[in-house]
Amino acid sequence: MAAKAALALRAAEIIGERGSCKHRPEDSEGRVCLYRALTEVLKEAGMAEEYPHLEDLLVVQEMKEILRERGDRDWRSLSVWQDRDDITGEDVILLFKEAAERLGS
Repeated sequence: MAAKAALALRAAEIIGERGSCKHRPEDSEGRVCLYRALTEVLKEAGMAEEYPHLEDLLVVQEMKEILRERGDRDWRSLSVWQDRDDITGEDVILLFKEAAERLGS
């Protein structure tokens, strides 16, 4: 599980470095959505072909579970959740970190 936690932490780091964007994988300023951040992490780790469907990643499932437990109306879709006006890049980073904490234990 520690490797899965490391993926989540690296994705949080990428969002922190590049910024978070909404409604697209990447914007003209290089900011990325959470799924693009995960794709970048998988590429860095040489694992992109192992996970052609990001929804299959344990970290994605854990993030959705966290949102479901919070009673968030958009827990079924991380894209919809991230694209909401009230969700910030820091919210995305914190969700990745919470998922990493759960996956690391």
